[in-house]
Amino acid sequence: MSQKHLRNKKGEIVSDPLTGESRKLDFVIKGAGKKGGGLAQEITSETASKRSQLAKEERIRDAGGVYVRDGKSLVHVDGISEIIRLP
Repeated sequence: MSQKHLRNKKGEIVSDPLTGESRKLDFVIKGAGKKGGGLAQEITSETASKRSQLAKEERIRDAGGVYVRDGKSLVHVDGISEIIRLP
C-alpha cells in the first residue's frame, strides 16, 4: 500500500500534537511487521535527513496513530518506518 495516513483505532487521521500535521507513510507492506501487522518503509536518497520526519511519526504514533486504512479495514503498523536509501 502506498501513501497511507497514520490513523487511530477509530480510523481517524491523527495529527502531530507539536506541528498539527499528519503523516503519510510512503509504503506499508501488509503482514511483514514483527507482529504480523504492516511494515512501513520510507524511500529516500542517500543524503536526505529524515530525522525530523521520523520524530513527527513517533509523536503521531504516541498519540495513537498506529494504523493505516486498507479499504474499509485498518492495518496495524508495527514500529517506526524503515528507511531505505537509494542512490
